[in-house]
Amino acid sequence: MRAFAGHSTPRIVCLLLLTCSLSSAVDAGDPDLKPGFPVQCFIKAHDLSGHKFIAIGNVDLKPDLEIIVERRNVLGLIEVVGIRSDGTTTRNLISSSTTLNNGLSIGELSLQHPGLEVIADASLASGSITLSSILRAGRFVDYFSIGFPSIGIPALFDFDGDGEMEIVHGVDIGARLYVRRANGAVMPGWPVTDTSVYGVSTVCVADIDLDGSPEIIVAARPNSTDRKLFAFRLDGSTVPGWPLSFSSPNYRTPIVVGNVDDDPQPEVVFLRPQGMSGSNASVLLIGPNGATKRVIPLSSYQDGDDIPCPALADIDADGRAEIIVQTEGKIDVVRGTGSSMPGWPVSYPGVVSRAVPIVGDIDGDGSPDICFSSSGFLTEIYAYSANGSLIPGFPKSLPDTTGIGLTKATIAMADLEGDGRTDLVVRRYAPVFDTDAFMDTVWAFDLKGPHYGPVLWGQFGGSPRHIFTYPVIP
Repeated sequence: MRAFAGHSTPRIVCLLLLTCSLSSAVDAGDPDLKPGFPVQCFIKAHDLSGHKFIAIGNVDLKPDLEIIVERRNVLGLIEVVGIRSDGTTTRNLISSSTTLNNGLSIGELSLQHPGLEVIADASLASGSITLSSILRAGRFVDYFSIGFPSIGIPALFDFDGDGEMEIVHGVDIGARLYVRRANGAVMPGWPVTDTSVYGVSTVCVADIDLDGSPEIIVAARPNSTDRKLFAFRLDGSTVPGWPLSFSSPNYRTPIVVGNVDDDPQPEVVFLRPQGMSGSNASVLLIGPNGATKRVIPLSSYQDGDDIPCPALADIDADGRAEIIVQTEGKIDVVRGTGSSMPGWPVSYPGVVSRAVPIVGDIDGDGSPDICFSSSGFLTEIYAYSANGSLIPGFPKSLPDTTGIGLTKATIAMADLEGDGRTDLVVRRYAPVFDTDAFMDTVWAFDLKGPHYGPVLWGQFGGSPRHIFTYPVIP
């Protein structure tokens, strides 16, 4: 291990470079289920971060993609493993001492080593917080201390054009936002700190003013009822017209950016959830100068307890992205002009389950489909065609192993084995239990359609880099 400028020498992380102990449960009832699935943690699962989003990427130097997940082993250590397209697993990529604070991101962090790396925010037994990168071949690279837990999943973006991605992350204490190189060194102008707020949300990286240099957009909260939206340039200065202040019950709502209306500039798209007082949620479209361009009312509420994340995708191929947003009991596809697409919204039973819709051709008819999950006594996975019609074989119901309606699921889609067919990946978990009956389980489905179109928004944040921008940058 090496120390970086401005940081104390980190403590050694205990590594378990062993073969993973995951076993496949038998479920032959669904004709779309891929061989080798579902895959269940053989040992106790744990709600490591509360936000169990799926990251999919190639991290083991083999041709197929891996589903990257985390778990807690019998020694109480966090392990990060990859599940392959056939249900087999990679060896443990990393083990830390106590907990993983947020989800995992995947990107090119080192040109010296072939392939992609995984970045994880983990707490050590000493109480220090670490961002750890892991080589594609499964070898531990390095880690550096950030002092306090981060908020949101780290975003990866190559700001300086050297081929290696920088890491953007917020810190829970002191409302600090960092941009770091892969070795942990802090970029000039960072961190930025606003003592009037505490806590920052998931980060969005996008060139909102089309000047050739991306901005960093993030939400924070100054108090229990108000929220602020910030936009920073790469040097850490604030974009003119920002920050914005407004009322919203959930400051951690992810922000997405894409061109959703008739002008050439992208919009910052923000779902403003409302409480259960009877008012519905709304979508805010914000221009690069911080001015609100439009407020789009939705037909359902979102109570803010989960993380409602809109997806962006050009569903009708007109060159402008539509906004796909899930609220309690409804999912809608709205244009930037404010109108819903024909056939939308559609209603579903149950409640929001992390509210992360994904978009891509899942049935092989050449047109994009919209998939999402709902939770309750039955965790259900839905898939709709672009016209709002339910795809045959859906919803897919996953049993509630808690017996009291507390299981949740997150979903993603990708061509896992490179056969030209898009697979649907589902991760079910029970967020408050740590016993053998409530293990995380991963399913993968292949509908075996004739001709597949592209994946438009296949994972939380669009891609495993988690920069929340459309068109998605792989």
